[in-house]
Amino acid sequence: MELENAPVGKLFRDRRDLPDEVRKVPFALESVQLEPADTRLLEASGALFRENDRYWIPEIYRHGLKFGVSGGAGQEWCRLPSSFAIAMAPERFWAVRERAPGLS
Repeated sequence: MELENAPVGKLFRDRRDLPDEVRKVPFALESVQLEPADTRLLEASGALFRENDRYWIPEIYRHGLKFGVSGGAGQEWCRLPSSFAIAMAPERFWAVRERAPGLS
C-alpha cells in the first residue's frame, strides 16, 4: 500500500511509531493521532472502518502496522478480508463465510 498510495503510506509509517498499548483495534481517532482528513483518506482507501465511535483496520493492514486486538474485542471484524482479497480469490472468501455463518 505504501508504494501504491503515498499519502496512505505516510500515514501508515507514522502509526508504526506509536506505543504498543495504543496500537490496538478498536481504537479512537485521538489515540492514534488521526485527523478527520486522514480518516477520510483511509476510509476511502479501504484501510479503515468505523463502527459507532470506534475504528477498525482490516487484518492485512493490522498485521503490517503491528496493531493488536483489544481484549474482548469483536475479533471477527479484524478478520474481514479486504475487497482486493475477495476479488483475487472469491471462492476462498465464500468458502470461509460458509464455515463461519455468524459473520455478516
